[in-house]
Amino acid sequence: MEEFAKWAEGLKIEEFPQEVIKKAKLQVLSVISAGVSGFFEARRFLERFPVKSGECSSLFFERRTDLISSIFINSFFSMVHDYDDYLFLGHTGHSSVWTSLAVSQEYGLSGIDFLKGIIIGNELEGRLGAAVVLGPLNGQTFAHIHQAGSSSIFCTLRGGKAPEIENSVYLSLYLPPFCILSGFMGGEGKFLTAGIPSVSGIFCGISAVSGMKGNRETLNDFLKRFSFRPIPGVLSGWGKVWTTNTLSYKIYPGCAYIDSAIDCMMRIKKRFEEERGRRILPGDIEEVKVYATILSVAMEKASESGRGESLTPVNINFSIPLSISVLISSGELSPGSLSEKNLNEKKGEILKVAGKIELIHDWKLTLNMFKRMNEKVDFISLSGITLKDMPFLIKSFRREHGKLMGIKNIGLRIPFKELLKISRKRIKDLSETDLNSFPMPFSARVVAKIGGKLYEEFQEDPLGSAGRPFSETEELVIQKFKKETEVLGREKTERILNSVLEVEKLKDMRDFPL
Repeated sequence: MEEFAKWAEGLKIEEFPQEVIKKAKLQVLSVISAGVSGFFEARRFLERFPVKSGECSSLFFERRTDLISSIFINSFFSMVHDYDDYLFLGHTGHSSVWTSLAVSQEYGLSGIDFLKGIIIGNELEGRLGAAVVLGPLNGQTFAHIHQAGSSSIFCTLRGGKAPEIENSVYLSLYLPPFCILSGFMGGEGKFLTAGIPSVSGIFCGISAVSGMKGNRETLNDFLKRFSFRPIPGVLSGWGKVWTTNTLSYKIYPGCAYIDSAIDCMMRIKKRFEEERGRRILPGDIEEVKVYATILSVAMEKASESGRGESLTPVNINFSIPLSISVLISSGELSPGSLSEKNLNEKKGEILKVAGKIELIHDWKLTLNMFKRMNEKVDFISLSGITLKDMPFLIKSFRREHGKLMGIKNIGLRIPFKELLKISRKRIKDLSETDLNSFPMPFSARVVAKIGGKLYEEFQEDPLGSAGRPFSETEELVIQKFKKETEVLGREKTERILNSVLEVEKLKDMRDFPL
């Protein structure tokens, strides 16, 4: 962490590649969209939240609030629909954006400071997720990254020196949050996943900038406890390769592992409507087969354990059959179609359609995903994994999640030698990789019989993901922002949009119109 701290302390806006700045701005738009859409589903949970007046923006509050309230409230809402962003390797926006905004407003910092905080958070959090990716947690359950990111953002933006920034990370990892998957997949506890760690991170940052010291060994011990096989080599390459460059943005509410299947189904839906002159009705669905990667199938199995009698956004977000069913039943997959009212009214219809959808693991898609990812960032080389290590890793994964994810029931026959063939060189540092062009190929192929006709579509990289053309992604994110924030009024939506796109011109983030 010493290298990270030295990099973060002296960071200047001129050192950021233009593509990194552009992607960070889209991240702000995407996170605000997620927060606004989540408010209507979850506002009842925060009615008794003690809020103090202050300088910081809190969604749908008529007055500015204190720093802690702002971070917690905004990240709480943006977690609701899984409508966020993700990068190598974590869902960083809930903390990097909201913490940077609140700290910048609390202390009257500039738009440049705001961007700096976001990017520092992304770079640290993404690497801390990647370092423990071979472990019991993954994706949004990496709650520890929000605590570390929030801590380092506060410390850096408050003028902390390198030793203080370094200690802010060690202090945040001393008491790292650990998600219990059943609680994440079932109920509504998931909404707390980023808010609580982000707030705790602020206290770690305050302590560090005030002179409190952590222990360097904390990092090593953390890695051992949070991973079956840590990859410390990814904690490198600061300022040389950028996790922010791998930002991917959700175009639909839901886990990233559903996106390609929904892209396919949207194209099938469009073809049907052009041919028939009407929308697809639930009764038109005869059979749908979705071929996907192991991540999509494991996600589906894990989500089944959290489903109760009622349908909730969390149920839908982690299920390809249920997400497709909502799309067919409501005509769209959106925060509105995931409202409690809509899900209750159409529950029977949604479940009936879902019963006609089969999710199938396709090893070709899984191996292609690993191959393309490993071509850019050689995880196998960075981790030092050999053929002898594979049985231990699989046994560890099965022990931790086998029952919950139904591992024995998803055709999990690991082709060890094929996986190891993916690794072609030996590297020890992230700067030796092509991280800047890291893809997110959560692929899917959909074969559907609808209204007596067979349709087939394939999507390798989901819309909005890293690897897609930037101009296409930019247009999609701005469309998402305008759609989800229209409840704020057209004038305010345009003011926020313009302020984000030119945020480096703001001298004081208290003037940010959110």
